[in-house]
Amino acid sequence: KEDIKNITKEWEEQLFEGLLQSYPYTQARALSDKYGQAFPPEYKAVTRIEQAVKDIQSLEKLYTQKEVQAIIERNIPEAGKTLYSLKLYHQKELYLTDIIPLLDNFGLNVVDEVPTEIKPEGLSIAYIKSFKILRADNPVKPIKPETQTKLLEGILQVFKGMAIDDRLNKLILLANLSWREVDLFRLYRNYLHQISGIYTKRNIGEVLSNNPQGVSLLFEYFTTKFCPDRQYGDQYDRLNNLLPKIGEKFSNFLKKVPRINEDRILRAIFNLIQATV
Repeated sequence: KEDIKNITKEWEEQLFEGLLQSYPYTQARALSDKYGQAFPPEYKAVTRIEQAVKDIQSLEKLYTQKEVQAIIERNIPEAGKTLYSLKLYHQKELYLTDIIPLLDNFGLNVVDEVPTEIKPEGLSIAYIKSFKILRADNPVKPIKPETQTKLLEGILQVFKGMAIDDRLNKLILLANLSWREVDLFRLYRNYLHQISGIYTKRNIGEVLSNNPQGVSLLFEYFTTKFCPDRQYGDQYDRLNNLLPKIGEKFSNFLKKVPRINEDRILRAIFNLIQATV
């Protein structure tokens, strides 16, 4: 028991020193007093001080903003896999039965999960759920930093209730869209479902998720047509030069789509974008 006390005291002293790297003395001391004994022994045994400081920063945001926080980082490489660490910081208990399907909708597979209960001095209990994740489509392929940021934002918006939790969220990973840009394709998916009478939302969504290159071209066409930014040229240049070129690239892409049903759905969405004014 005495050894455990000594180890714990040493960890707490190291935590204070680590906090001093990011905070003034008074604030570092206050955070050290608040969180020094908040983490369980098993956490202290495996967590570097630098990581503990990051966790405290996210926990402080959690207590201040009263909303789920999250971070994603590249993990230690394993043979044949490119793993990432995803951490969720929350005050209400989150269940794996809810989280794993949510991450699956973003095109991510969970290979490991470690829950940690945090009891800061003078505050309510908080939780850290640490996941090892990788791409479902290609476990070796890395996730670009820009896409990591978009994934995090999308996941957080789902927790806030601002973004819909469905399989179209895969387009954030596969087509490098933001969660709001994915919403654009939900609009066209829902409208096509209404006017076609034959395509289900699930069917349309699967076609979009299975064809990220086509989705990228559709979004490029939409942006070029409607974005007010002058980098896309004037209206004449867009209509007579840029949009026809993107349309040609999209037509060439459709030639490679093996299933006639997918071709029809992608072509229908392209026609809807063309008809949008």
